[in-house]
Amino acid sequence: MEDLEQALTPVAGHFRATEITPNTVLAAHIRALGGKPVGAPWTVAKQALVDGSSFADAAARAMAGQTTEPSRAASSDEHASLAASFSPATHPTLAETVSISPAAVESGVDFIDTDLAEHEPVSSKDIAAAAPLDWFPKVFGPGDIDGEGAKRLLGTPNIPTVSVLVRETAQNSWDARVGHAHVVFRLHLRQATAEERSILRHKVFTGACDGLELTESLAKEDLWLLEITDRGTKGLGGPIRNDLEPPAGASTNFIDLIFNVGAPRDVHLGGGTYGFGKTIAYRASRPGSVVFWTRTHDVQGQLEDRLIGSAIGSSFSSVGLRHTGRHWWGRRVDERIEPVVGAEARTLGSAIFRTGFTESQTGTSLLLIDPDLGGDSPREDVTRLAEACVWHLWPKMVRGQGERVPMELEVWLNGSPVQIPDLPKHPILAGHVDSLSAVRSAQQGVAFTPVYNTTTHEIWCEKPRKLLGHLALTRYPISEPLTGVADLAPVREPSASIALMRHDAELVVKYETFQPLDHPTFQWSGVFKPVADVDDSFALAEPPAHDDWIPASMSDRAQKRDVNVALRRIREQVTEFLRPLASNEDTLSKSTPVAAVADALAGLIGGLEGNAASRRPSKGGERKPASGRPTARVLESLLGDMAEGRRRGYARVACTGKGADPVRLRASIAVGVEGGSDADELLTNIVGWTNDPMHGLEVRGPERSLKPGQESWLVFEFDPALAVDVNVRLAEDEK
Repeated sequence: MEDLEQALTPVAGHFRATEITPNTVLAAHIRALGGKPVGAPWTVAKQALVDGSSFADAAARAMAGQTTEPSRAASSDEHASLAASFSPATHPTLAETVSISPAAVESGVDFIDTDLAEHEPVSSKDIAAAAPLDWFPKVFGPGDIDGEGAKRLLGTPNIPTVSVLVRETAQNSWDARVGHAHVVFRLHLRQATAEERSILRHKVFTGACDGLELTESLAKEDLWLLEITDRGTKGLGGPIRNDLEPPAGASTNFIDLIFNVGAPRDVHLGGGTYGFGKTIAYRASRPGSVVFWTRTHDVQGQLEDRLIGSAIGSSFSSVGLRHTGRHWWGRRVDERIEPVVGAEARTLGSAIFRTGFTESQTGTSLLLIDPDLGGDSPREDVTRLAEACVWHLWPKMVRGQGERVPMELEVWLNGSPVQIPDLPKHPILAGHVDSLSAVRSAQQGVAFTPVYNTTTHEIWCEKPRKLLGHLALTRYPISEPLTGVADLAPVREPSASIALMRHDAELVVKYETFQPLDHPTFQWSGVFKPVADVDDSFALAEPPAHDDWIPASMSDRAQKRDVNVALRRIREQVTEFLRPLASNEDTLSKSTPVAAVADALAGLIGGLEGNAASRRPSKGGERKPASGRPTARVLESLLGDMAEGRRRGYARVACTGKGADPVRLRASIAVGVEGGSDADELLTNIVGWTNDPMHGLEVRGPERSLKPGQESWLVFEFDPALAVDVNVRLAEDEK
């Protein structure tokens, strides 16, 4: 051990493991020379060590002949050219790219071994001796859901399938990270070898496979596979039976992912709330079939490999029984199915997966059979994977403040790595990166020097008063035009959007688009994150695909208020942020002339009759003005256009009565209900006052001073599905 510690000393800054072994020390030496302990270099280095070389010499020999990880797929000029053709010259979106590989993080963080390395080849003898897995098609029972219904649980996301796949699998990996460990996440699109296809068909996916197109897929000579790998994570731990109550406090990750549907999240502040997103892996496979290989700690704390096949297809009938369309391949025990474990799992896993596990690693790998990623070729598919990673996972790749360690993300095509853009130089995301760092700084209390003119704003709820989150906004130069896959770029160009994300998960929920800057050389962007105390409110507002915040879907009024108020305050802050650089003071949406959309609000908006200033009710219950006192009267009303789900309305208000001095008027708006109205600031909003609806606001907020005989337009917003009451009174009568 002393010799190993001595050999490690000069490269201690590149050590990522928790145990000092010859392999982990050798890996640190390779990293110190700028390499990665994977593929051919790793094999060369280990052989050099066996031959008697020192750690330093073995690493040097590896680097002298370093190549990228070799592909075991059938080689051809066409396949070899796929990775080479994915370059800045042919894909400007990824121009000026660098590999995302975070540098050494501050000392004191306990790293585990997260390097991705090829496992030792499995002998044909061991493969031949491996027993085929048992096929277990699920027979319908009370409460069972049809397989097609299970796949539809994800709903209809607002983003492409490849984006949902990247988001969900990466977030699952992030939620499973070990403490503050360095997480490596790899997407490897590759062609299966003939040997791999044979193993999949005869050793893994056995049986008739009814209700699936699996047999047809495995018969393809050009079968492609998508291998999704994470390391630095816990793996799928816990019990392997979902019919028994798990021990108190035990993880249920394995049964939740493999057997259950709709399991709630078990990670506080994690990204997965409903557990439905896991069905995306099946939807992204043409035959709906996936192999899971995980290494985790069993209930006794010992490392254990687990492997199981799973598929979701159409329901079918066989031997007189109806089957749901859900399938598993493992070991049948009585009337249930369990994964193969231990050496048996390692043998099969090593035979069909390219990336294995080092001695002490834990993590999970998925193998999607015949993936359908929306492209017309593997080249297009890997482009879509890379772009989905950039647009949706960029926060996880941004160097963290405090103890947050970024995720190392890799995209591979047939054995060769694809480069990911340098985010601070990205033509759109550069501003979002600066804004995210500013929000992190505000929420973690750590120092940050922005690159651009970035400002941070607290988002508060007033009743009750509590901090909801932080919004950072920035203006930055417009760079070269952005090109790429159109349906994978969720923001317009130049940038004019806010990236909404959760507190710790930092998964981009959606990009909320607003008005662009009226400036030829600048764009703007921002980031909003809730604080930890209210993160659950935003989690519950998300649909199963986690791609929106929908307050209307929430039942808890307090949590619904959190989200509604935050979204409204964000809109208000953005309006104020954009106003100084607008071509005029107009912060109203640029719409068609009001006359073209004029429409009396009778039947939709109530309370537009003039409201007297006096608070003394008449005998009939109506308020009447005191003799000679100024009053407010609504003369007419117009409907404006829709903006962000709300209708804009205009009410022409006249100040009547006697006197030469101005009086302050205060407007209020409430939701009409049976028998009266109910104030609800979540559904209505007073924007301000203007002398002309086609020009800018003169006054913001509900109050304005007018002299008797003067008029002004009240500008307000409301949910178009509701009737609202608009009232204008003297401000002094509101006291």
